[in-house]
Amino acid sequence: MCCYLSKPFSEKDLLSYIRLALSPRRRCHDAPRTPSDVTLRVEELNGPIALEKITPEWELLDAQVPPRTPFMSPLWTKLWWRHLRQARSMLRQEFFAHIVRDQAGRLLAIAPMVISHRPAYGPLRLRLLQFFGAADGSITEHRRIICREDDELQVIQGARQLFV
Repeated sequence: MCCYLSKPFSEKDLLSYIRLALSPRRRCHDAPRTPSDVTLRVEELNGPIALEKITPEWELLDAQVPPRTPFMSPLWTKLWWRHLRQARSMLRQEFFAHIVRDQAGRLLAIAPMVISHRPAYGPLRLRLLQFFGAADGSITEHRRIICREDDELQVIQGARQLFV
């Protein structure tokens, strides 16, 4: 992934990122950074119990993220993990949720994710990183990083450290 544009975006922004992606001399991580860029801290949540600890902060964040849907709430995420995650011989889902905090420790984003293993065990298996609900068809309607619109670009750029 080269960059992330949140809607609505201008034609000028779209074209500049397309040029950047196609440029033979520039690599995508050389994308122009905004003045609001600050060092972010990405933390892995070490299991569903960790969701309980951040629930009050998450509820505050959820109240600031339009459109509000039940699928972005901490309650839905906890219930999804408890009742809909897969743990069978052909498919096993491993908890892989992360949060992003700014330098002051304020919760900026939550990435409720799982690693799906197919088959569940063995030396040869496919591992797929997905948001909670990505494999459940039409039950969960909202599968993305949960953050304020103003923080999206900064969070996406900061979350790069997970995948680099």
